[in-house]
Amino acid sequence: MDTGTVLAILGLGITIMAIVVPQLFPAIPRLVNWVGFIIGVSLTAAGCIVLATRFLAVYAVRIVASNATVADLGHWPFAVAMFAIIIAAVIIAQYATHFLTSPLIEIVTPTKGSAVEWSTTISGLVRPADSFVQVFILSGDDKWWPYEAIVNGAAWTVKCDIGNETVPPGRSYKIVAISGAKKVRTAQARLPRGESRSRTITVTRK
Repeated sequence: MDTGTVLAILGLGITIMAIVVPQLFPAIPRLVNWVGFIIGVSLTAAGCIVLATRFLAVYAVRIVASNATVADLGHWPFAVAMFAIIIAAVIIAQYATHFLTSPLIEIVTPTKGSAVEWSTTISGLVRPADSFVQVFILSGDDKWWPYEAIVNGAAWTVKCDIGNETVPPGRSYKIVAISGAKKVRTAQARLPRGESRSRTITVTRK
């Protein structure tokens, strides 16, 4: 298997993983997914270009060896090379569009490791704008307590109770935001499925 084919296959594999892995493991930092996506697309494009270049080089050698002209070979070798380059461009455009338009939600405040009050405001961003957003707090009873956020375009906020008022300082709690899930009214043992889920943020009580 030549270099171009290896690069193209490897690039496609990395690109697909960069898209699938975040859905399976939301806790992985988004920067890692972006880096994987960029590397995958770059390798795919490079592989297609290498294949196209090698293809043209072979026919260039044949032209020289046979004392023929480019016109003698017709236009189809160049058409195939251009087709490979176009395929690379389409792959880049398709997956870039996926990353730019796929549902996304993140918690902006509080940040990981922050110390918060019993009643605190949680805010973040969501895509598409005006999506239904719920925030879940994992409490001491090992249940996720739901809070419906107020959404204004791409921004959302919600005031939540972190534990109860008598909890001693230093106790940790986990926070997750989910968009596009069915409305939850009671505490749940497991998080509901939605269009997108944020990374888990761990905070401590003041």
